[in-house]
Amino acid sequence: MLTQYIQKSPLYGIYQIDSDSTTRRTIPNDWVLLIFEYDGRVIIRDKYYQAKYEQTTIDSKKKTVSLNNFTLEYQITKSGDIILKKVLDDKTETVRLSKLHPQEFELMKRSFNWVQEYPYSR
Repeated sequence: MLTQYIQKSPLYGIYQIDSDSTTRRTIPNDWVLLIFEYDGRVIIRDKYYQAKYEQTTIDSKKKTVSLNNFTLEYQITKSGDIILKKVLDDKTETVRLSKLHPQEFELMKRSFNWVQEYPYSR
């Protein structure tokens, strides 16, 4: 009966933060993944794959998300990517979140075998 209290996030999915050479103030450069699973919470993975949990507020009507003590405007593209924008000191900071699709994960693309004659290596 716990499912009646937990709601899926409006931005549900796993998103990779597109890295560029500019220094960001809203989202730290060492963050790699944002995982929106449940409403009110986001899981952040840094470049060392360490998990960090943060509270977040998503307003679907105003198209805003509060993250890392900033309130950012978001826009969802046709491909499912998210573009975050924040005006700071007369400059607009833009961060692109690329949606990762589970069917493209390595374990989903290849079949599973209990016994392998040769290890799966690249």
